[in-house]
Amino acid sequence: MKILYEFKRRQKYPEVRLSEICRYLEVTRQVYYKNRQATRKQDIEEYLILKEVEKIRKEQPRIGTRKIYVKMEDFFKDHKIKIGRDMLFEILRINELNL
Repeated sequence: MKILYEFKRRQKYPEVRLSEICRYLEVTRQVYYKNRQATRKQDIEEYLILKEVEKIRKEQPRIGTRKIYVKMEDFFKDHKIKIGRDMLFEILRINELNL
């Protein structure tokens, strides 16, 4: 999490050199860039999940997270997204889509 925080901080303060951040975190530049790539992938997956949840909720506005998870199992397989029920709860909670 510390690397993710510093990555977001770097976006806000581009004048801070990457080598300084890596030295502070005691990680290599390779670790930094690998974490950045994973963060982007996670953001894309979360976006896809939220769009699918919106689609399901249009059809059934009061459907709960557990039932959404069951309905989305094929969607997860098709998009090669590995996510558990608890993480789906967390994503919906953060985006204020929990019932």
